[in-house]
Amino acid sequence: MILLLVCGQFELADSLYAHRYYDLARIEYERVFFNYPDSFPDRAGSRMNLAVARLHTDEYGGRETLDSLSRSNPELIPQIRSILARYYLGANNYLAADEFAAGAGNNRLQGFARLKDGRLIETLKRGRHVFW
Repeated sequence: MILLLVCGQFELADSLYAHRYYDLARIEYERVFFNYPDSFPDRAGSRMNLAVARLHTDEYGGRETLDSLSRSNPELIPQIRSILARYYLGANNYLAADEFAAGAGNNRLQGFARLKDGRLIETLKRGRHVFW
Protein backbone atom coordinates (compact mmCIF):
# COMPACT_ATOMS: atom_id res chain seq x y z
CA MET A 1 0.00 0.00 0.00
CA ILE A 2 2.81 2.42 0.88
CA LEU A 3 4.61 1.61 -2.36
CA LEU A 4 1.46 2.42 -4.31
CA LEU A 5 1.13 5.71 -2.48
CA VAL A 6 4.77 6.66 -3.14
CA CYS A 7 4.52 5.73 -6.82
CA GLY A 8 1.34 7.78 -7.06
CA GLN A 9 3.07 10.80 -5.55
CA PHE A 10 5.94 10.50 -8.02
CA GLU A 11 3.46 10.24 -10.90
CA LEU A 12 1.62 13.33 -9.65
CA ALA A 13 4.87 15.27 -9.21
CA ASP A 14 6.11 14.22 -12.66
CA SER A 15 2.81 15.24 -14.22
CA LEU A 16 2.85 18.65 -12.52
CA TYR A 17 6.45 19.15 -13.62
CA ALA A 18 5.62 18.22 -17.22
CA HIS A 19 2.84 20.82 -17.26
CA ARG A 20 5.20 23.45 -15.81
CA TYR A 21 3.45 23.82 -12.46
CA TYR A 22 6.84 24.08 -10.81
CA ASP A 23 5.67 25.26 -7.40
CA LEU A 24 3.23 22.37 -6.99
CA ALA A 25 5.69 19.84 -8.44
CA ARG A 26 8.36 21.00 -5.99
CA ILE A 27 5.99 20.47 -3.08
CA GLU A 28 5.09 16.94 -4.21
CA TYR A 29 8.71 15.94 -4.86
CA GLU A 30 9.79 17.31 -1.49
CA ARG A 31 6.92 15.54 0.23
CA VAL A 32 7.80 12.12 -1.18
CA PHE A 33 11.56 12.53 -0.67
CA PHE A 34 11.02 13.75 2.90
CA ASN A 35 8.54 11.04 3.89
CA TYR A 36 10.37 8.15 2.15
CA PRO A 37 14.05 9.16 1.76
CA ASP A 38 15.41 5.63 1.28
CA SER A 39 12.62 4.22 -0.85
CA PHE A 40 14.00 5.37 -4.20
CA PRO A 41 17.76 6.01 -4.13
CA ASP A 42 17.98 5.62 -7.94
CA ARG A 43 15.50 8.39 -8.81
CA ALA A 44 18.11 10.75 -10.32
CA GLY A 45 15.61 12.01 -12.90
CA SER A 46 13.10 12.94 -10.24
CA ARG A 47 15.83 14.59 -8.18
CA MET A 48 16.82 16.59 -11.26
CA ASN A 49 13.19 17.60 -11.79
CA LEU A 50 13.00 18.69 -8.14
CA ALA A 51 16.13 20.83 -8.60
CA VAL A 52 14.74 22.47 -11.75
CA ALA A 53 11.37 23.08 -10.06
CA ARG A 54 13.21 24.71 -7.15
CA LEU A 55 15.23 26.79 -9.59
CA HIS A 56 12.04 28.15 -11.15
CA THR A 57 10.45 28.95 -7.79
CA ASP A 58 13.52 29.95 -5.76
CA GLU A 59 16.72 30.66 -7.69
CA TYR A 60 19.05 30.34 -4.71
CA GLY A 61 17.50 27.08 -3.50
CA GLY A 62 17.54 25.67 -7.01
CA ARG A 63 21.19 26.54 -7.55
CA GLU A 64 22.06 24.97 -4.21
CA THR A 65 20.15 21.78 -5.10
CA LEU A 66 21.78 21.60 -8.54
CA ASP A 67 25.23 22.07 -6.99
CA SER A 68 24.52 19.28 -4.52
CA LEU A 69 23.32 17.04 -7.36
CA SER A 70 26.44 17.78 -9.42
CA ARG A 71 28.71 16.91 -6.47
CA SER A 72 27.00 13.55 -5.98
CA ASN A 73 26.72 12.80 -9.74
CA PRO A 74 29.63 14.43 -11.64
CA GLU A 75 28.48 12.87 -14.92
CA LEU A 76 25.45 15.21 -14.83
CA ILE A 77 27.51 18.42 -14.85
CA PRO A 78 27.10 19.18 -18.60
CA GLN A 79 23.35 18.57 -18.35
CA ILE A 80 23.09 20.78 -15.27
CA ARG A 81 25.01 23.57 -16.98
CA SER A 82 22.68 23.35 -20.00
CA ILE A 83 19.68 23.58 -17.67
CA LEU A 84 21.15 26.67 -16.02
CA ALA A 85 21.91 28.21 -19.41
CA ARG A 86 18.30 27.71 -20.51
CA TYR A 87 17.03 29.10 -17.21
CA TYR A 88 19.13 32.25 -17.55
CA LEU A 89 18.05 32.66 -21.18
CA GLY A 90 14.47 32.71 -19.94
CA ALA A 91 15.44 35.22 -17.26
CA ASN A 92 17.12 37.48 -19.89
CA ASN A 93 20.51 37.12 -18.21
CA TYR A 94 22.42 36.43 -21.42
CA LEU A 95 25.93 36.71 -19.99
CA ALA A 96 25.23 33.98 -17.42
CA ALA A 97 23.51 31.88 -20.09
CA ASP A 98 26.56 32.24 -22.36
CA GLU A 99 28.89 31.22 -19.53
CA PHE A 100 26.89 28.12 -18.58
CA ALA A 101 26.40 27.08 -22.21
CA ALA A 102 30.15 27.34 -22.78
CA GLY A 103 30.76 25.22 -19.68
CA ALA A 104 28.34 22.62 -20.99
CA GLY A 105 29.98 22.59 -24.42
CA ASN A 106 26.64 23.48 -26.04
CA ASN A 107 27.71 25.68 -28.94
CA ARG A 108 24.22 26.23 -30.31
CA LEU A 109 22.87 27.40 -26.97
CA GLN A 110 25.92 29.62 -26.51
CA GLY A 111 25.39 31.11 -29.96
CA PHE A 112 21.73 31.75 -29.20
CA ALA A 113 22.64 33.51 -25.94
CA ARG A 114 25.11 35.70 -27.80
CA LEU A 115 22.55 36.42 -30.52
CA LYS A 116 20.00 37.52 -27.91
CA ASP A 117 22.66 39.66 -26.22
CA GLY A 118 23.64 41.30 -29.50
CA ARG A 119 27.21 39.96 -29.41
CA LEU A 120 27.05 37.42 -32.22
CA ILE A 121 28.53 39.70 -34.91
CA GLU A 122 31.45 40.51 -32.63
CA THR A 123 31.98 36.80 -32.01
CA LEU A 124 31.91 35.97 -35.72
CA LYS A 125 34.36 38.77 -36.53
CA ARG A 126 36.87 37.24 -34.16
CA GLY A 127 36.55 33.92 -35.95
CA ARG A 128 34.90 32.04 -33.13
CA HIS A 129 32.04 30.27 -34.85
CA VAL A 130 29.72 28.98 -32.18
CA PHE A 131 27.06 27.34 -34.33
CA TRP A 132 29.21 24.47 -35.59
